[in-house]
Amino acid sequence: FFVVMLAKIAVVFGLMLLSVAYLTWLERKVISDFQVRLGPMRVGPHGLLQPIADGIKLMFKEDIIPQAADRTIYVLAPTLALIPAFISFAVIPFGDRVRLFGQSIDMVISDVNIGLLYLFGVASLGVYGIVLGGWASNNKYALLGGLRSAAQMISYELSMGLSVVGVLMLSESLSLVRIVGAQSQTWFILLQPIGFLIFLICAIAETNRAPFDLPEAETELVAGFHVEYSSMKFAMYFMAEYANMITVAALATTLFLGGWRGPFLPPVVWFLAKLYLVIFLFIWIRATLPRFRYDQLMRFGWKVGMEWLLFVPLAMLALATAALVILLRNPIYCALALVGTFFALSGLYLLLQAEFVAVVQVIIYAGAIMVLFLFVIMLLDVGHEPPPWLRQDRPRLLLGLGLVALLVLELAVAFGSWIAPGIRGPYTSDYVNAVGNTQLIGRLLFTEFLIPFEITSIILLIAIVGAMVLARRQ
Repeated sequence: FFVVMLAKIAVVFGLMLLSVAYLTWLERKVISDFQVRLGPMRVGPHGLLQPIADGIKLMFKEDIIPQAADRTIYVLAPTLALIPAFISFAVIPFGDRVRLFGQSIDMVISDVNIGLLYLFGVASLGVYGIVLGGWASNNKYALLGGLRSAAQMISYELSMGLSVVGVLMLSESLSLVRIVGAQSQTWFILLQPIGFLIFLICAIAETNRAPFDLPEAETELVAGFHVEYSSMKFAMYFMAEYANMITVAALATTLFLGGWRGPFLPPVVWFLAKLYLVIFLFIWIRATLPRFRYDQLMRFGWKVGMEWLLFVPLAMLALATAALVILLRNPIYCALALVGTFFALSGLYLLLQAEFVAVVQVIIYAGAIMVLFLFVIMLLDVGHEPPPWLRQDRPRLLLGLGLVALLVLELAVAFGSWIAPGIRGPYTSDYVNAVGNTQLIGRLLFTEFLIPFEITSIILLIAIVGAMVLARRQ
């Protein structure tokens, strides 16, 4: 067992080192093709020996340590960035079970039942090497680059975790081997296309790749977190970046592209083909898109990404509960489904930054009106013979008068807000720019359009109760 395990570790580690070295050559070649250049051509045929020449050059460069740097952390930081990048590959399956020398061997170093959690946890540790390297260099530009990397990791780690929730629900497991097995019929990219898109964007940001390479923005920070590093310490940071790119590409292949599954070709070939397809997409994006500004990076992570992640579930919840209101035959269940619709709509209002509308939606509609609605349903006792006290005219009269008084009070409040002077337009462009479109829509909804909105709501409420009464009598 230990011999097989050590052999798998040695093979994977060796292939990772070879892939990291020649990924630099591949990226330079692909980008040169995009830019109509030749790329590396000097060392070996088509520059194939260029990574070896770069490695030898970096080994013999002078290793400079700044005088005011924290020497211990300065030396350890590149290692802290490199080790998590390599050990992340331990739980990723890269092929089916094979038989060698009379033994059945799984093409994965270790199949743990929390493999995905292990990957996310280990990947989060890599940012410590960047932050500590920037801090230990005693350089303001390096420190700013390290802090940018930490903020970037926090901003996009949450969205990345939420983007794979659909995969976990479909596979019902955290084991990457079982996730690949669950895609035997359909790849999850077909069932979770938005999740794959969000995962891909977050993966690019997590690996500090363009257009999210703000921690090493040479136009702003000279070279970012590694500005004071040279020789092999400088090379270790780049090895960590490319190793992380291989790891997230392998994770995207495993979670969304069926892993090693595919017809005709051997499983390992399928896995490598999908892996390098995702890597090519990373390089393509780098050659195409310009770098974000830092404020755009933060806005994209916290507003655009999270809004997509929250908008889709809330919209689906609103549609599903609205369909249940129509399809369910039990009025109590219909009312509860309508409460779910109101809550989902309030969440959508929050995404539109209409906080007041969301609060009113919850308090008035999901709260007061739905409680009244459920109370009326229970009083009617649909499907059963009403009790004797309900057959008398006096309780019905009191209940009707109470409802009428409540509706009149609500209309009075709405009408008073509608006729209040100085609230309505005209809305000039300066006014719109000052308060924003969302606030303007909220003010219009609860001033000029409040009374027709409330009248329509009351008519719908009366129609629902009347339809229930007629259905009960029938």
